Amino acid sequence: MQIFYFHFLRMTKCATKYLTLFLLLFEGFTLLKAQERFQKKDDELSENYKKNLLALNVFDLRNKNFSFSYERFVAEGYLGLKIPTSIGISKAGTGSNLQQNKISSIGFILNCYPDKQGIVRFFIGPGFETGKYAFALPKSTSLKISELNILNISYKAWFLDFGCMFQFSKRLTASLEIDLGFRTDRLADFYNYASTPNQKLYAAANAVINFGYRF
Repeated sequence: MQIFYFHFLRMTKCATKYLTLFLLLFEGFTLLKAQERFQKKDDELSENYKKNLLALNVFDLRNKNFSFSYERFVAEGYLGLKIPTSIGISKAGTGSNLQQNKISSIGFILNCYPDKQGIVRFFIGPGFETGKYAFALPKSTSLKISELNILNISYKAWFLDFGCMFQFSKRLTASLEIDLGFRTDRLADFYNYASTPNQKLYAAANAVINFGYRF
């Protein structure tokens, strides 16, 4: 009985080893095939990509802004010429909450794609934006303001745009982006108040989540 039990354990261990080896080989084969399919699709999108991209910034909807962009891919997919545009419908606020108080804006970004186009691609590039936002100037005895004033402030921003684009098919994409830089606000509407400077410099940061359609 003991001999039978010993042989049974030995066979079980041996079977377990072979089963483990088979599962590892099967998993490796599956991963290899998946990698081949991924590489084939990536190569196809890299060579036969759509050169125009229209995208909606869904993250900016929380600020009550309708923000979208058009991007044209040139230089065999290494460069993207991007024009972001935004129209805001929110209320006036302070200068530190520009995204929530935006009236309108338009800009230009030159994105560089080191690995051309494909399923997953990182990009980076300089950008510029100009626009207006609504500034709520509160009552002030020193400035002789007796009631709340809503002023339209123009601004210019320079920043570095970097992120990652995911291409689900030849036409559908999504991207995550971060913009870091600075902006200057021209307080032209403040010229009636002698104690207010005509410009201010702010650090600028913005997050973007785009869903797009290529054509």
